[in-house]
Amino acid sequence: MVVVGADKRDLRDDFIGTPSYSFKEGFFNMENILAAIGNTPLLRLEQGPPPDGAVIYAKIERFNPGGSLKDRAALAMIEAAEEEGKLQVGGTVVEPVAGNTGVALALICRLRGYSLILTMPEDYMPERRYILECCGTQIETTSAAEGITGAIRRAREIHAEHPGSYMPDHFSNRVQVTAHRQGLVSEIVADLEGVAVDAVVGCVGTGSSLTALAEIFREQGSEIIAVDPPTFPHAIQGIGFGFDPALLNQELIDRRETVTDEEALAGFRDLAATTGLLAGLSSGAVFHVAKKIARQLGPDKNILTLFYDGGERYFSLREELQKKERL
Repeated sequence: MVVVGADKRDLRDDFIGTPSYSFKEGFFNMENILAAIGNTPLLRLEQGPPPDGAVIYAKIERFNPGGSLKDRAALAMIEAAEEEGKLQVGGTVVEPVAGNTGVALALICRLRGYSLILTMPEDYMPERRYILECCGTQIETTSAAEGITGAIRRAREIHAEHPGSYMPDHFSNRVQVTAHRQGLVSEIVADLEGVAVDAVVGCVGTGSSLTALAEIFREQGSEIIAVDPPTFPHAIQGIGFGFDPALLNQELIDRRETVTDEEALAGFRDLAATTGLLAGLSSGAVFHVAKKIARQLGPDKNILTLFYDGGERYFSLREELQKKERL
């Protein structure tokens, strides 16, 4: 496992003050932790992928301060609302969440001085709820049977009850696609330094990151592969909401691969055991599919994927899935 572009990124030098590379301008003199969002590592996986298969490159998004890809999208939505006058100083943000967007918004709203009200299904991961509570977030749960649809309905009601509040609506807010294209994708293109990508493998959550990747890489000849659970409900939180996400450009998707809860858990374990990366279940899902595609493509081909967050937020869910395996 190597950092792509390691010749120009000696991280040891950075931490003793040598100006060979900085994660972000002003990295060592930040006003607050939000300045550290972005410029996450792109890794060429040397362990884990099939030895006779394609090379797998993965963008490791747990290195964002909020621990996930969603930091990028959440910050972009809040900043756009501020610029457009939709969010005033000391205002209130209301949003339904099913994954890491809640944590990202909690961090950003706390540092920007906004009150935050989140609605979520009652089976929302307890690890994430602990983080939200530490940030002073007001939480309202909805029926797990309704999934994210029930949380969306309740958030709209709360938004209407709070005049002047702002609801980012990250399930349809296209600011996220632009943010990912300008940040996430531009970073990947720069770090690949001309490496041709034969396939892009990504989960379908809101569809924003996969659409941003597809808009650039499909024009370069990459096959775009969307990863989804086969049924709803399922245990892979943050993806597969039971409806087609508004932000996913279906015309850019070449094919879909389905991953069961058990396959995502196996990918979760495999990724940690072979690469040392403790990532979440959605990352386990894309790793499972990426290895399958690597075998199909064979050597001298390249696959790009994202590892969306860290695995520490999934321990309780992992235990539940392991119990299910033993039944």
